[in-house]
Amino acid sequence: EIVYKRYQYLLNDGVISQAEFDASEAAYKAAKANLETAKQNILSAQYNVQSSEAVVKEQQKNLSLTKIYAPINGVESTLYKKQGEQVVGSAQMAGTPILKIANLKSVEIRVDVNERDILDIAINDSADVELDAYPDRKFTGMVTQIANSATGLTSVSGMSSLTSDQVTNFEVRILMLEESYEDIDPGTAQSPFRSGLSASAEIKTNTANDILAVPVIAVTTRADEDAQKQKKATDKNVAIKEYVFVLETDSVVLRQVTTGIQDDEYIEIRSGLKSGEQVIKAPYDAIAKALEEGDKVEVVEEYELYKEEDDR
Repeated sequence: EIVYKRYQYLLNDGVISQAEFDASEAAYKAAKANLETAKQNILSAQYNVQSSEAVVKEQQKNLSLTKIYAPINGVESTLYKKQGEQVVGSAQMAGTPILKIANLKSVEIRVDVNERDILDIAINDSADVELDAYPDRKFTGMVTQIANSATGLTSVSGMSSLTSDQVTNFEVRILMLEESYEDIDPGTAQSPFRSGLSASAEIKTNTANDILAVPVIAVTTRADEDAQKQKKATDKNVAIKEYVFVLETDSVVLRQVTTGIQDDEYIEIRSGLKSGEQVIKAPYDAIAKALEEGDKVEVVEEYELYKEEDDR
């Protein structure tokens, strides 16, 4: 460029010929074109570098996919594939399971609850959990999830239905609280439990303190005789009321009661009975069917009653 400008001055002063100036100008333009070409070559090389870096990243990602990383800490509970066996996994096909990992430090119990009881259960209800593997103790749990649809539903023409031989149950998930089994926790990666253990749970939907309660088997139901007399003989809609048999001296009195909440053993008595009164709780067949008001009874210890039944 400097030579080209100098030749311009020399041409204007008449020192050089036009041919010499044209040769200098041509050399300048050629050098300028070569410079632009070099700049484009640099840009092209930079793009090639970026493309190569992208290829490296893609290959690194593909390489990382050749190793399987567990999303959680846990113990291998099931191994579906061994080293050397083929697996399938692509955007068009479902992946092949290789193994199953369970976090046995966090134990979830899944139980089926009948449709008669499912509406009484709420999230965060406490539960007593029993495991067949630990028959002599109870663990504490808390309800974390309640199914909205019954288990065993089949879809027919877009409609869900149950077959006639199925019982309508709903799955309830219970998280077992760690403090209830920390005494048997070995403190290592190994858990005191195994995936798939049989369990049952008693969910506490309501709690009452300082109440009057009697054994569930002591309460029976009978038709309301007064209401039955007023209705026609063909009318089957007779009111059913709850009663207990109260011991007075050596005979029983049929006492109508109002009940409340209950568990597997006891039921709340809200009215009709006073604390300290003795009620008849066995044998069940007699309370449910045979026993009538005024019948004579003999008070015996519970073990003697069942001993007599065993002898018979």
